[in-house]
Amino acid sequence: MTSGMLPDPASDPWMNPPHSLHIVIPFIPPTSNHIYVTIWARKQIAKSKEANAFHSRFMSEVVPVYLPWISRMSNAPETIYRVSTYFYLDQWDVLNKGWFQTPKKAQTRYKKMDTGNRLKLIHDCLSDALGVDDSHFFSLAANKAPAQEYGIEPSVHLYVEALPAPKDPVGTQTLMSV
Repeated sequence: MTSGMLPDPASDPWMNPPHSLHIVIPFIPPTSNHIYVTIWARKQIAKSKEANAFHSRFMSEVVPVYLPWISRMSNAPETIYRVSTYFYLDQWDVLNKGWFQTPKKAQTRYKKMDTGNRLKLIHDCLSDALGVDDSHFFSLAANKAPAQEYGIEPSVHLYVEALPAPKDPVGTQTLMSV
């Protein structure tokens, strides 16, 4: 490649797929209240049976479906990832039924259905599937919506994109600004 010319897409590994995946998890992970348990005798925190069951189910039911694409994703030590998570929940897990009654029997339209506390378990499962540590997940987004609005069953959709390695921060501009 000469100076000022664009790279040939056929020879550029970042222009050839797959550098992105769309993974559908057809079941919802437990909340953080059901992910970790405290073992007081040993003074440690461990994953609960529910969390281990979710992880096992993810690895046995979801990963095999996407394995041809997962195995071709970059898992080089310098690769970073953008992970967008979409929680499509049952509408009554998102909305307060009482909000729609006359008179209103709920103070807010939305239930306290926190999806952020479920992300760690999903990221742990995804990092195991990709064969990378979740410290490589640099750009994260989480969204939630009633599944019925989209005509789908409650599920979690992951959009994973492998990104080119950042420049070496020694003597150059760093990837993240403060």
